[in-house]
Amino acid sequence: MTRFRPNLVLAGVEGAPWGDDGWASVAVGGAQLSYVKPCSRCKVTTIDQETGEEGTEPLRTLGKTRSGKVLGWAAKHKSWTHEVFFGWNAAVAQQGTISVGNTVAVIQARA
Repeated sequence: MTRFRPNLVLAGVEGAPWGDDGWASVAVGGAQLSYVKPCSRCKVTTIDQETGEEGTEPLRTLGKTRSGKVLGWAAKHKSWTHEVFFGWNAAVAQQGTISVGNTVAVIQARA
């Protein structure tokens, strides 16, 4: 997971592993987050954090199921055709404290 540099890691998501693709906004702890766009991943994810060696994974494998073309998102955003997506970029809609173990509640599903 360190290769992806996440701010939040969710466990127990219904529809996992990609259940959050259908979310538009969530409440977690005292905060509310708006899902802005899927997060395209760069080559940094192919670098082993322990050794600094560069490889092709996980982008090669993720590209088979998580590219903009495969997901159908490139139809709306041409530049996403060859991008590989893992996770979402979210914006703070309401400030609040988030702690380990907080429950995540979907406020609005993506249309």
